[in-house]
Amino acid sequence: MPVRTIQRSLQSQFVSWTVTYSEDFTNETYCRKRSRKACDYLLQLFYGLSLTTILHLEFSSAIPNLHLEFSTLDVQLDKMKEEFLKETGRTCSDFDVTVAVLLQCRTRAINPDHAETLDFHLICPSNARPLLHELIPGYEGYYGNCTYRALVTAPASKIMQASVTDIVGWILDAKEKISEKFWKWLDGEHSDKSIIASASNYKTIVVTDMDKLGSKDVNYGWGPPVQSGMLRYSDHMVFCVVDSSLKIEGGVRISGRLVREEHLQAFRDEINKVCN
Repeated sequence: MPVRTIQRSLQSQFVSWTVTYSEDFTNETYCRKRSRKACDYLLQLFYGLSLTTILHLEFSSAIPNLHLEFSTLDVQLDKMKEEFLKETGRTCSDFDVTVAVLLQCRTRAINPDHAETLDFHLICPSNARPLLHELIPGYEGYYGNCTYRALVTAPASKIMQASVTDIVGWILDAKEKISEKFWKWLDGEHSDKSIIASASNYKTIVVTDMDKLGSKDVNYGWGPPVQSGMLRYSDHMVFCVVDSSLKIEGGVRISGRLVREEHLQAFRDEINKVCN
């Protein structure tokens, strides 16, 4: 079995784990022709087993065959930004408008009981690296997971009844407070335990722009990433990634886990209302 085939099988172990061990790997000439490192790894992996032992574990039948669904929505971001500028005199980004629309459409789709008293939350992780340029040598680049969070909290009824312009304003206000709250947190004057605790429930949506988070600055020697995103999503967190750096005909790319199945159609309907 060629080494490249074995490596491919090992890499796809989450779908199907198929490894074959044979006498070929004890042949010195064969090992010299192939990757000796891979051969040694396999010898150690199956140390003590018979040379004729064959392991074949198949799990693909237990994995559902799901297909990703992609939707292109005609939400006029530039028009919304112009309206916000006209009404408030402030500027906003594609991210701000996108998040405002998502927050409102999601809240309306859920339409919770006791909406007047039930708070919904929006958490926006942000790159805090620029705030530490006097403490950490080398201002440019990405520095680990140096992030902090902007928090918007409001009763569900207020979110559902507000205009997109109002919600964009809330988001900008929260973002402007990041620096102040970050330094208070470092000095022990401000605790973000309430923010962390609120992140793990259905009333809270965590949204971030992967470009602004700093991950686009990661470079392992072959250039910056073409795209970045979450490797996996927590089952206990509503998380959404907005990628505004990859312009898709002037738009943004959104991926994440936003609503439960029972709220999916209502969420789509609310998004379509914005588009129309």
